[in-house]
Amino acid sequence: MSEKTNWMGDLLISDGIGVFRGNVGDNTMHRHWAAQITIALEDTFYLEIPGLDCLSVQAAYFRPNVEHRLVTGKVCSFYFDPASRLFDHLVDPSSGLNDSWGALELTSCLKTLVTAKNPLEAILTVLRPSRTMDSRIYSVLSRINSALNEEDYTNRFSLAEIAGMSPSRFSHWFVEQLGIPVRSYKKWLKLRLAINAMLAGESPIDAALAGGFSDQAHMSRAFAHAFGITYMSAQTAITSHKNR
Repeated sequence: MSEKTNWMGDLLISDGIGVFRGNVGDNTMHRHWAAQITIALEDTFYLEIPGLDCLSVQAAYFRPNVEHRLVTGKVCSFYFDPASRLFDHLVDPSSGLNDSWGALELTSCLKTLVTAKNPLEAILTVLRPSRTMDSRIYSVLSRINSALNEEDYTNRFSLAEIAGMSPSRFSHWFVEQLGIPVRSYKKWLKLRLAINAMLAGESPIDAALAGGFSDQAHMSRAFAHAFGITYMSAQTAITSHKNR
């Protein structure tokens, strides 16, 4: 399993969710701000969690900020915006799966998603949120999305005022609602914008600016931290797959 391999596959992005379907390539231990569900397309895939041996599973979930690495396999991975309730529909909190990560039973629902011609369309059409959040979070998220790169309007003091809380209470409350801090959530949104620009054919520099990053190097560091691979590796893999 030490042989180096390249990522190759399709990447689909929509509001609140991203999907990668293809071959797992080289990546390092990483943690990202999205919740993730990965399903094997061929029997099983291999993953690593700190402190554990390499595991072979049919499907697995990872909550936000959980360190992990996909080792090898052909997979369909779903990345859920922390504000999305779709993840909780597939990993029901009442089912006892409350750990930060774990293997999933390969249900008929998961099988339907990975065999669909368009898994992104399938998950948005078939699934419905199973849990609601504190109503105040929607006003906060609206402000963040509308003024993502304007720190004066999206710092914790301004957002805490919208929620009617002290800044310190607001920080804890936000993590309770989404599973990640405000700063991490904003980085996730910026990465989504940069990835959209990449898929639209923008250059790395223009994609970085579209995401609100100060430069390409800043975006690349954020991308590697989130996905365990470099931005350029992802771009090469997607381009190579499209040209096959």
